[in-house]
Amino acid sequence: MSRTAAVSVLSAIIALTASCGGGRSSDMPTPRRHAFPRVEQLDTTRRHIAAAELEIGLSASAEAESPREDWVTAHYPSLGANLHLSVSRFSDEKALAEAIANRRQRMALNAGGGNPRTDNFSTPEGWMCERVTAPERVATPVQFIAAGPGFTLVSGAFALGGSLTPADSLRPIVEELDNEAFKILTTLPAEGGKR
Repeated sequence: MSRTAAVSVLSAIIALTASCGGGRSSDMPTPRRHAFPRVEQLDTTRRHIAAAELEIGLSASAEAESPREDWVTAHYPSLGANLHLSVSRFSDEKALAEAIANRRQRMALNAGGGNPRTDNFSTPEGWMCERVTAPERVATPVQFIAAGPGFTLVSGAFALGGSLTPADSLRPIVEELDNEAFKILTTLPAEGGKR
């Protein structure tokens, strides 16, 4: 092989090697040096707090109080959220239906006009439950109602209001609150209010 042919082959190899290098520019995505921490999952142990003689099962992670007989406020420090829950008893089916319609209207307003996911289910204890989860960034991402024995209505909303660290987005927090709402609803007691 002549010297010029060898130089041509070597030049071609160098050019191919340089073009295969990807020519990484600064706007190309690169992996982060470390990932964001995960949201701490709530304690699976349930503790009960009474509201209008009905035991409400909350995660042991919640700091709960009952400032009025028919009201529960619970703070979830690891999620930066507060639960506002009320228990109301009505005299008949018509009054209960009006209260449910009013609460559904309120939940729609709280969802911010987005397209929230609504899950309807019933429990073996006789509760008809509705859980609304808003995928958009709203102050009350998870809300619920449950109509049960004795014309009773349980209504709750999780409000974001604390620090959202260490989460890098709302999604894991909303998922954890959605799971907590489901557990609250599925642990509501049968008539008589005690578990």
